[in-house]
Amino acid sequence: MNNQVIDKFNKEFTKKGFIVVNGILNQQLLSFLKISSEIIDNLAHEEKGNEVITGSSTNGQYSSIIGDTLLTYLTPYFSKISQKNLIPTYSYFRTYKKGAKLEPHKDRPSCQYSATIQINRSKDENWSFYIQNDQSSFITNPSLGQLVFYKGEEVLHWREPLKYDLSTHLFLHWVDGSDPNYRPCWFDGRPSLCLPFKPY
Repeated sequence: MNNQVIDKFNKEFTKKGFIVVNGILNQQLLSFLKISSEIIDNLAHEEKGNEVITGSSTNGQYSSIIGDTLLTYLTPYFSKISQKNLIPTYSYFRTYKKGAKLEPHKDRPSCQYSATIQINRSKDENWSFYIQNDQSSFITNPSLGQLVFYKGEEVLHWREPLKYDLSTHLFLHWVDGSDPNYRPCWFDGRPSLCLPFKPY
């Protein structure tokens, strides 16, 4: 990624509070993540910590080894785009079932900078991701494997009810490591990644 591309991404990100990034995941990595998410979905129990959480409309796994590895791997890339010293906080696999929706919201401090990637779906149809900053509202239609990088604490974001059977996503989260106010959020308040959640 050359300086011209970085500058373009940063200007758009600063102005709108989000960008859509192509080419982050090649087909092999996307297939690997899809298989990983299917294994998580096949676990039929609910446990504490970073194990699988199941519900009527979603299944999820907090801070998996695979998710946190990708989070760490992509940290330098998004540090350049945001021009911030990003520190990873946590990752989350989540599978949404038909009828699930994401209510309009802003994120907690550990999600100061966030990314969402759709890695699996039951129908070849994009699930729109809505974003609203202080000036405007936007509708993004990221395709499978495209990544939306956004300011989770600053922009309102949501999804309308899912119309098909399944949509699986990986969420990645960071904070600005140069801002002392976010020091308690490093690794989501844990000694390191890949550990159970510990409220800070």
